[in-house]
Amino acid sequence: MRNIVTAWLVFVIGLSLPDDIYGDIPELPEIVKVYSSGGAGDYLPAYMGDYRISSQYYSNLPVYKHVTKELYLYVNNVDNWVMSWQIHGVESWMKANLKGNSIEPPSDGWFYWDNEKWQLDEELKIKKLNGESKGCTNSQFQCNSGSCIPLEQRCDLTRRHCADGEDEEGCGVRSSDFE
Repeated sequence: MRNIVTAWLVFVIGLSLPDDIYGDIPELPEIVKVYSSGGAGDYLPAYMGDYRISSQYYSNLPVYKHVTKELYLYVNNVDNWVMSWQIHGVESWMKANLKGNSIEPPSDGWFYWDNEKWQLDEELKIKKLNGESKGCTNSQFQCNSGSCIPLEQRCDLTRRHCADGEDEEGCGVRSSDFE
């Protein structure tokens, strides 16, 4: 990551950097996991899962791409971290403010749009995985634990296949209906 930042600064700006500059540039996580047992998880389940850092940049920061879907996690034009199906200016389905000087995706404070207004999802979290996860395939659902189950078992209304029961959340029944 640091080599990418250095190359960009040298190539685009023509800036020469001292060798000790790396102490000021934080290393970003390679993979982050987005998960929620709250409103965003129910309303926007497709946005949950693993996002891998890409070589693409927006607002001078790297873009994370979902490992199995065409979804993106990035900083938009107004300095919010957002999750969206395309990389563009301001619009998104989920957002969180940059926190201080941190350039990492925030682990909490995420809002989602429910077609009426922005709602805070206190259950939405972003966890740094740093290469621990390979993600699931398009024919699998990823549990909060990182394990993968066949997509047919998502909302099959028979039993919980994920340890936390998230495979049955947002399916029109309560996950407590399954013991």
